[in-house]
Amino acid sequence: MYCATKWALHCIDDSLRRELKRYGIRVIKLCPGIVDTNFRDHVLAGKAPRLVEDIRRVVTPDQVAAALVRAVERDRRTVYVPRIGLPFTALEVLSPALMDWYLTRNYRPDTIDGDGDEEKG
Repeated sequence: MYCATKWALHCIDDSLRRELKRYGIRVIKLCPGIVDTNFRDHVLAGKAPRLVEDIRRVVTPDQVAAALVRAVERDRRTVYVPRIGLPFTALEVLSPALMDWYLTRNYRPDTIDGDGDEEKG
């Protein structure tokens, strides 16, 4: 559901950008990665899954705001913060099979138990 919701928001942003352009209204799609907030401290199970907890490539709210300001100044349609999000999005669009392989190889759900920890044994 999370991925479906994100994809829907991408489509809404793109549609709004195209429809509102003739009225002089600009729409910028902002695609932040993991933003350094307290969100991971308040997950339902009380602890973020290890794969999420171990992600070190986080951005600060200030970095997200600065990237958005640059996007406005440079008339960008889409902003990825951090920029590593752009190649992953391109990979998903250009080669879904390669993205499937990458995710299967790196994020196997069978290694995570219900508590977000690796299974023992």
